[in-house]
Amino acid sequence: MKILHLICDHINNPWVGGGGAIRVYEIYKRLALKGYDITVISGNYPGAGDYEENNIKFKFLGSRKSYVISVFSYALNAIRFLKNHAKNFDIIIEDFAPWNPLFAKFFHKRSILQVHHKEG
Repeated sequence: MKILHLICDHINNPWVGGGGAIRVYEIYKRLALKGYDITVISGNYPGAGDYEENNIKFKFLGSRKSYVISVFSYALNAIRFLKNHAKNFDIIIEDFAPWNPLFAKFFHKRSILQVHHKEG
């Protein structure tokens, strides 16, 4: 099964690096051991570069200039990525944030899961 997970945050992101990114990494390193093909799309930040770790592919989209520009450019680039590649995945998981909605449900008709990460 090919899984695509979209989350603006990443565990090494110096601007955020929060619990949602840790949750994503911990879940997928376990699923990868079971043979799932996993791609995680995150927002770009200084020092980020696409890589693979524990059979999880990490890809970064957007600008590295500032946190605000990164967040908005991530959303625009992620929507473009979905338009071009959503059909290549069996399931798409979107970590929803009101400042960067991706509208994944409009690009993938089979399986979409939207995660709302509550703070506080």
